[in-house]
Order: sequence, then C-alpha cells, then structure tokens
Amino acid sequence: MRFERTRDMALVRSILTWPSLYDWHSDDGSPAREDYDPPQSDAIWYILARDNETILGIWMLVPLNSIEYEVHTCLLPGHGYRRGRTAAREAIAWTWANTPALRLITKVPAYNRIAYKFAIDAGFELIGVDKKSFSKNGTRYDQALLGLSPTE
Repeated sequence: MRFERTRDMALVRSILTWPSLYDWHSDDGSPAREDYDPPQSDAIWYILARDNETILGIWMLVPLNSIEYEVHTCLLPGHGYRRGRTAAREAIAWTWANTPALRLITKVPAYNRIAYKFAIDAGFELIGVDKKSFSKNGTRYDQALLGLSPTE
C-alpha cells in the first residue's frame, strides 16, 4: 500500500461525500452532500491510501495542538474489512514517520459500532466518553473518545 499527502481537494471532496458514506459521518449541522466543501488549511493533512492504483480512501488529520491530531477516517466501500484494517494500521505507521503527530484521537458516535470496532482493531484504545455530543436525525448520541500514541 502507498500513502501520500494530497492537496487535490476535488479528490478529497469526492471521497468524503461518497453517497453511501456521507450520511454515516455527517451530523445534523452538516450541509447537504452536494454543498459540502472540505476544510482547507496547510495545517490539515489529507492522507490518501492506494493499493496499487486503487484508491482505498482518505484520512483527515486535524491538529489540536503541535503533536495531537484528530483523525477522521473515510474508506471507500468494496475493499473489505481486513484490507481496510491493514490500510489503517499502515497509515498510522506512515503518520508517525511523516507528520508532526505524536498522538492521534478519534471520536465515534455510539450508533456506529462498525467504526468503533474498526478503530480498536487499528490500535486505538478507549480513553473516555463524550456524553451526548453528536446529533443525528434529531437524536443526541454519546461519542467514544479513542486515542493512540506511537510505541516508545
């Protein structure tokens, strides 16, 4: 697998707004899929994953401070759980080697059990629960807060 930082915002947008995925990661305050524009900043890392020439998906790393980044995962459907998990683990290793990140966190709404299992399988650990912090279809959900640091 190959990973690279991309600044191709049309490609980033096409992945983040993939029809079967956008509804899973958007909340009640998100724009309609056709109106969504990804955040743009030199501080944000969009990491594109490829297996040969097949695009698997993208990770968005948003800095919270100089070493901690919140990661948002968007893997395209049809590549299988194992392939996605392998990509996630390799993307994490790539992140430690190629970015300033020394800590990754992610939040997963309680209704998204597949994303929670995926994060755990990728190496994240539960570090807390952010109560009633995500609104979807008028319902407020807790979010699992997960974290990961490089092994020393």
